[in-house]
Amino acid sequence: MKVMTVYTAYETTNEYGNLGRLIGICKDKSQAETIAERQGWYGSNGRVIEGKAIVDCLENVYLLANEGNPTAFYDDVERKRKEREQMREKAIAKLTEEELALILEGVKK
Repeated sequence: MKVMTVYTAYETTNEYGNLGRLIGICKDKSQAETIAERQGWYGSNGRVIEGKAIVDCLENVYLLANEGNPTAFYDDVERKRKEREQMREKAIAKLTEEELALILEGVKK
């Protein structure tokens, strides 16, 4: 097990910057900032907060809260990317050949 620095991305719920739901946890600050884009009040950016986490031998990440109590999370950016890709493939599979042709024509223009 090791302690590492992580960056948590949150949505903001009002003009005062109050934190909403947790969007993601990343090892890289720029990646967390990308996830937090347009996740704030009226389309502004959400907040990224630096914190500490414990990583076990199975690559599970336990975020250390301010009180020092670990909370189980993991860096799920890759998992979400795979889920989006699977959803896209399922949507494409439902299209007819004519619909696919129309979409490809629009992409070429």
